[in-house]
Amino acid sequence: DKARQRVVCNEHFDLLAAAITTSDWKELNRLGERYNKICIGVFGTAEDAAGHEQIASASVELGDFRKALTASEKCIALYYATAGCHISKTRSLIGLRRVSDAKSSLAIAEKLIERRLQVVAGQSAANAPASKREELREALNLLKAQGENAASIKARHFQ
Repeated sequence: DKARQRVVCNEHFDLLAAAITTSDWKELNRLGERYNKICIGVFGTAEDAAGHEQIASASVELGDFRKALTASEKCIALYYATAGCHISKTRSLIGLRRVSDAKSSLAIAEKLIERRLQVVAGQSAANAPASKREELREALNLLKAQGENAASIKARHFQ
């Protein structure tokens, strides 16, 4: 039943977050693969991309740059606007020593982050209802972290 599957997939988001918080990259990889098996199609395409995004992040951390690149590209194909997928793609390309491609990928990530920051900030400034404010605050924090990550990559590899 669809309602039960939504509950299971929402719980899976919590598990993904726990693996990220604890930097348990093997578990994040496993959970991302499991998410892709049981949660694709339950929500929207942005959420469908989440499993691939987490596999890409975990694979970069584990040094499996080919797997990271494949997962990043699957994520981008599902939902192009996911900046985290472009950042993972950038990091995997750096790991594969494809610096020119990495630079292009990072430029896309930076533009996506900038655009989304403007949208989220505008929604926050528009006196969002209390139920939406926490979600917007979390989105803003994620975007700021992604922006810092992109700036760090740029400073380390492209300056």
